Amino acid sequence: MFGSGVLDTIIGTCFVFLLVSILVTIANELVAAALLSRAKWLRLGIVSLIESDWAERFYAHPLIAGSAPAGRGNPGPSYVPSRAFANVLLDLVRAHGGTIQNAQSTLQATLDSTPAATVEQLKAGVLASTAALQATSQNGLAVYADLKRVLDAAPATASLGAEELRKVAARIIDPALQSFKVTVLELAARAEQGAASNDLAAALRSAAEVLPYSAAVDALKQDVDRLLQRMLSTATLVDAIAQVQRFIDAMPARYLRQVLTQLPNETVRQTLLVLLDDAEGNFDKFKENIEVWFNNAMDRVGGWYKRKSQWIIALLSIGAAVLVNVDTILIVKYLGSNPGVRDALVSEATAYVQSAPMGASAPVFASDASGLAPLRAVHDELKQLSLPIGWVLAPSPAASENYQIIPVGDYGTRFGATVEFHFLGWLLTALAATLGAPFWFDLLNRFMSIRSAGKAPEDRPKPPRDVPVPLEPGQSPREADNALGGDGRST
Repeated sequence: MFGSGVLDTIIGTCFVFLLVSILVTIANELVAAALLSRAKWLRLGIVSLIESDWAERFYAHPLIAGSAPAGRGNPGPSYVPSRAFANVLLDLVRAHGGTIQNAQSTLQATLDSTPAATVEQLKAGVLASTAALQATSQNGLAVYADLKRVLDAAPATASLGAEELRKVAARIIDPALQSFKVTVLELAARAEQGAASNDLAAALRSAAEVLPYSAAVDALKQDVDRLLQRMLSTATLVDAIAQVQRFIDAMPARYLRQVLTQLPNETVRQTLLVLLDDAEGNFDKFKENIEVWFNNAMDRVGGWYKRKSQWIIALLSIGAAVLVNVDTILIVKYLGSNPGVRDALVSEATAYVQSAPMGASAPVFASDASGLAPLRAVHDELKQLSLPIGWVLAPSPAASENYQIIPVGDYGTRFGATVEFHFLGWLLTALAATLGAPFWFDLLNRFMSIRSAGKAPEDRPKPPRDVPVPLEPGQSPREADNALGGDGRST
């Protein structure tokens, strides 16, 4: 187990490394923001996915262009959610299927504006609106053919009801049933005018229920019952409208493969076709596959960015160690020979770590418009640690001993000696800062846990516990105590 002095020195050094690492992290963020590094790397990753021509259209889309500050030379946003990427990419794909989009909008306008009293009128209206598409392209011909097939499958309520009612009336030859025959023919006429199937069925059932019983009437009622079942199971005009609406809503997914095969961009075409095959034609699954594809690509872009930023972090770490003058070797020696400073630094580290929000890897500093406030806050924190950190302009014995005086007057000789004195300590500090603030924050917590679990130096040893002595047969406790010297211990 480490001694308390050694452990406190380690804790103090880790605390200094944590502050320097935070300083470097903030400086790196400022550099990245100034150079728009994240936005540039994101754009590079998207270009690698969909190539430059589609990338330009992607960034020009209002959903993406509106999420980045306007300005000439701006590479775009620094972050794009996977859902936004999938939505914009699919919108660009739909734009290449112009005929499909035109047919969808035309059909929707026809359905919303054309008054239709019967299913036949509805069929005629929507088919007429798309008839011209047959001559535009292969896509237009496919849309018209599919729509006609869907409409042909929808039974026409009015004509079917009128035709079936007339067939029933033609079978009525009994003079006693002529009034019922007239009623049936009137219902047929109402059916041709677009009367609802439910109303027609109710009137027919009421008229049949009052017929007198006979063998002929019984057979006629059976025919009427079968007709009622067919009429009530036949689609209404509302059902037909809903069927056309479902066709319109499903058009993007229905013709997706056809549109994808016509894309001019080979990379996008092959990728999306593979993702569509994996989704087995399910549009929601296809969209989810696009999001997964984008997230995987962004993981690779994140790796590229981290490798590139490591060089910047290394340079910033060296700069921070030199400019702030954080010499690891000097700090360790100073803490080892100054117990008061060491104890104060441990207390400062304890309070600092406890101020971190739950789940954070380090305390958070308030920012301002310039972004420099956190940088100044960490720098001030380092200067207040009562350690040989920083530079001084006025000569002092301690500063001279620790080479903290900026060598302005004697630049030639003093500068070389200062660098030689601090070089190894600066290098160790820079290497430690490249490990990052989360690493040192976690390590500092571990050492502080070890310190709090150990026995405090001021604890006094507890006296030995008195163990009762077994009594001999016929011996009293007092006699046994006297035999051991009167204090419970053997003499």
